[in-house]
Amino acid sequence: MDRLIKIQKEDPDAEKEYMEASEDIARQYAPPLREMVRKALVLLAEEQYEKAAGLCCRILDEDDTKPEIRETLGICYFSLGNMASAAMVFSDLVRDYPDEEEYHRIYGMTLHAMGDFRGAVRELRLIYPMKEYRPFYYASYGDSLEKEGMFRESREIFYEEIKRYEETGEILSEDMLDGIFQHLLYLDVSLGNGKYEEDLKIYYRFLEQVSMTESMQENLASTIVCLSTLMNNKWYRPLFLKFITHISNKNYLVTERTRECLESAYIAWESYAFHDDARVSRLMETGINHIYDMKYTMKDAESKKEQEQIREEVLTWEWYLCQYIPEHYGELEYIRSTYPHSYECCRDFLEKAERDSKNTAEELLQKIADMRNRRSTEDIRKFLEDAYREICSVKRAEIHVTDGEGTYRRTEVKVGRNDPCPCGSGKKYKKCCGRN
Repeated sequence: MDRLIKIQKEDPDAEKEYMEASEDIARQYAPPLREMVRKALVLLAEEQYEKAAGLCCRILDEDDTKPEIRETLGICYFSLGNMASAAMVFSDLVRDYPDEEEYHRIYGMTLHAMGDFRGAVRELRLIYPMKEYRPFYYASYGDSLEKEGMFRESREIFYEEIKRYEETGEILSEDMLDGIFQHLLYLDVSLGNGKYEEDLKIYYRFLEQVSMTESMQENLASTIVCLSTLMNNKWYRPLFLKFITHISNKNYLVTERTRECLESAYIAWESYAFHDDARVSRLMETGINHIYDMKYTMKDAESKKEQEQIREEVLTWEWYLCQYIPEHYGELEYIRSTYPHSYECCRDFLEKAERDSKNTAEELLQKIADMRNRRSTEDIRKFLEDAYREICSVKRAEIHVTDGEGTYRRTEVKVGRNDPCPCGSGKKYKKCCGRN
């Protein structure tokens, strides 16, 4: 069966050889079952997994002494996403044929897909190094190791896939290889192993080789999001800027969603820069971050209440900025020239506040009052004035003052709930690390 699967997956044009291998398997069965075996294997090749699984079950009711149809059934379950059933099939095969690498590989990949990373490591470690290359082995093994906290070993396993790409130039799956690069670069930075720039050059060659389809743009945007979370490493910040600048110069990202992600990455980098910039006040920094939240995160709010909370926080910080800007035009001009992406994100408001801060503040006050269903704005004005004086007295300390409901300051790219998860799993963030 190993030969059959290799033909099917790695050389889809070899129809004659596939049929010969199918016939070899069919001849192992009694004559009444042979045609069913042939049909099941043809359906497998045609990726009609549900029909193939049904035939396999009928065959196994008559003869379950041979492994090939059991394996076919397990592959069908795996391909259909029925991981629990696939795990049961391959668990039995591993028990009955402990020396068969392929059974350990698929069983390990099944456990990985189920989230049993410890079990996946156990199975996949048994067959490392594999006698013959198999797609997705290193991806599943490396991710399982990483999830279990074995980062150095994980990085080395991921690199095995990249090394094969360098040696052969072959790309069996663009999505898979791009995901491997994402893990590899993330671990290089996290481990501080000195390999990041070397591996990034290989990644650049990969990006030059592939077609930048919409799917690949989404993958690249996911990598940007993933690497942006590493900017708490101060030494990495200039390297991250260099990376996103390269992506921008190559014009790889052209869809609205991915261009927004790239712009968000620049803003994230700038937020770290002006956080350490003594010429930028914490009030200006926090206000700009809140306006950024309004622009880029409102669509991810899951309820009307959450949307209203984000909107009110932004209106509050815009009111503070209306008090601050008239006496700090020099600082505003400095931000405009030094942090153009952050400024551009807030341009409409900042220019309006610069032109007429008094009337803009009154408009904001009325909007806040309307949101709170109050007839008078005086109580709100009094609270905001007191809060503003407190903020100004804090000087360079971190700011967390608004209307008492609590705020936060983001210093990395916002990961939308429907965005690819930064961990590289391929799942949406809300279905992976973003689960409550």
